[in-house]
Amino acid sequence: MLRKNLKPLRLIGDLYYTLSVPGTISATAGDAPAFTQFGDLVQYRLGIEDVLDDKSGLGFILEIAGLSGLPFSVDGLPVNTHPSTFNLVGVQPTVEYNLTPRLAASFGVLFPAFGNNEYLAVTPNFSLWYYFQGGQDHLLPR
Repeated sequence: MLRKNLKPLRLIGDLYYTLSVPGTISATAGDAPAFTQFGDLVQYRLGIEDVLDDKSGLGFILEIAGLSGLPFSVDGLPVNTHPSTFNLVGVQPTVEYNLTPRLAASFGVLFPAFGNNEYLAVTPNFSLWYYFQGGQDHLLPR
């Protein structure tokens, strides 16, 4: 995870890797289960955040976010689903606000810019953060 404060802005970014484990499906009752193996996932994002009011935590974030389905899994099992890969890159404007001194919320909408083998759907995102921090009585989100 990357976070760099450049007053009055903050740069944020991260990279996540998700291992895909095999699943089972069966076309009809009584058949032997077939194993399905999806490729691993990589999620990445880079954003610029501007907190307009430190007291209320009101801020805006503009992110470029992506999700890619890889054609392999690091556990060595072959991918047997089709399509075996996909990519999606989008832009997400987000608003964040402190609901209480320790509880922050954000709401954004991911607008797809481009991708392949993926539904290009507009996706709403909502997040809540609770900050477990010692003696401080007010925290700035993220």
